[in-house]
Amino acid sequence: MDRRGTVPELKATWTATSWPNDFQALCRLLLHQQCWCWGQDVRRREGNLLLTHGFERVRPPVGAQGSSRYQLRTSSRSAITLWGFGFYYSRCGRGGIYLNRYDCALRYCHHSGFLDGVWTPAALPMMCQAPCVDIHYSYSNLAYLAGKAACWISSYEEWVLGRFGLAYRRNTLRDWHEPSVLPEIVPEEWRRLGWFVRVRARCASISLAGDVIKTQRAR
Repeated sequence: MDRRGTVPELKATWTATSWPNDFQALCRLLLHQQCWCWGQDVRRREGNLLLTHGFERVRPPVGAQGSSRYQLRTSSRSAITLWGFGFYYSRCGRGGIYLNRYDCALRYCHHSGFLDGVWTPAALPMMCQAPCVDIHYSYSNLAYLAGKAACWISSYEEWVLGRFGLAYRRNTLRDWHEPSVLPEIVPEEWRRLGWFVRVRARCASISLAGDVIKTQRAR
């Protein structure tokens, strides 16, 4: 709450009724805002919320350039790594997906676990975008990873709202001068994004499988 004890007003340019037709636009909007919120959570005067949530902070070695990373094991099989420039979600046996804060193109990496030694985008391991990997497996796997990642972010925002209140999250966005989503609907928007990418990936997989069958018959 602000000094008057009221929840601060926040003017949003995105609402639940103005959902985009473009997956990239929605993902870019949500992730850009989310990375800002994580940065504000780190700088919180009363204490770093990422550490409170269980993340481990790993700083770059002395003399190395780049930003600290925050890493968390969400289960015995899955892990999350956060930087100011992006987000990596991985699961044992499935690899992981990386989302850059500014373009939000899904990129796949075979590595599971934390990305040790990565402090800048240039240090990321070799990755490929969705259409470049094996079509017989990649789309369902990407859909699974993306859905899990979106659900985790949704649960994190629900945790913030439930423990620290709507006023706190709105205050973190007071100096955010980009297109925004109201924080009270952010958890639901992340869940919907997870659903959207799963449906999109399923359709792409079916379409590609059909193209392969047509090509094989043509031969």
